[in-house]
Amino acid sequence: MGRVSAFRSDAGRDAYVTAYDTIVAGAPVPTAHADVPTPFGTTHVLLAGAPDGPPLVALHGKTLSATMWLAHLDTLAASHRVVMVDTIGDLGRSVATRSMRSRADVVAWLDAVVEGLGIERAAFLGHSYGAWMATTYALAHPDAVDRLALLAPAAVFVRVKPAWIARAVSTYVVRPTPARVRRFMESTCTAGTVAAFGSSDFGRAVELHVTGAPAFRAAAREAVPTTYRPDALSVLTMPVLLVVGRDETVCDGSRSAVVARAGIPHARIELLDDANHSVFADQQEAVDRILAEFLA
Repeated sequence: MGRVSAFRSDAGRDAYVTAYDTIVAGAPVPTAHADVPTPFGTTHVLLAGAPDGPPLVALHGKTLSATMWLAHLDTLAASHRVVMVDTIGDLGRSVATRSMRSRADVVAWLDAVVEGLGIERAAFLGHSYGAWMATTYALAHPDAVDRLALLAPAAVFVRVKPAWIARAVSTYVVRPTPARVRRFMESTCTAGTVAAFGSSDFGRAVELHVTGAPAFRAAAREAVPTTYRPDALSVLTMPVLLVVGRDETVCDGSRSAVVARAGIPHARIELLDDANHSVFADQQEAVDRILAEFLA
């Protein structure tokens, strides 16, 4: 079966969970915890917003955890019941017993999550790796996705830059020290966002990441984001939003916008200036406004 992801020690997990729960306790909207059994392990989710509101499933970027969405809850919970998922096998509070190794595994896992929560149809929101998973799910089950919002998607429209992959492997696999992990996260943001880390919500999410990443060991094999051909995207007939930074370092932001327009002509595409891969933090006010309009 191969090695599944896990914290390297109970002490490492305990430190991470304590920091995680502290951040959640300070959320701007009351937020509850829940665990959902799936074929890949126990998936942890955060729930916020009116219980009878239309569901919005939010999938975080790689290693950021569901806490990355807390800064945006005032916007997201205004119109939806927000389901913030800790991706199984990734850094977070979910506990994996089996690795997701393929697109089919991603779909099967998300099927189990939404079914376990009694959700038949939902809006989906994803960042980076989470945006790729949301797209993968929407391609498999277009009728189950009410609308699809993608923030700085990894590989969906254009390939991830090889230099970025090499640096990620060096940071997180070869030598994951807190200092190197923090520098890596800083490289995904604009200088202004980094300068505000000490007082910003995203800065607190980054510190949580820095606490957990060196103590976490990834699976031996994971589902790798793959780029979809424009013709394959034609089944995405639901409303689609793409928000990407012009200064994107993971994928070519401008090229992503061009390919998205070709594959999904009806999509709303926002190419934002002064924004890197962490576009939701680099341009938080603009992204929140765009999401509010799209989700209304």
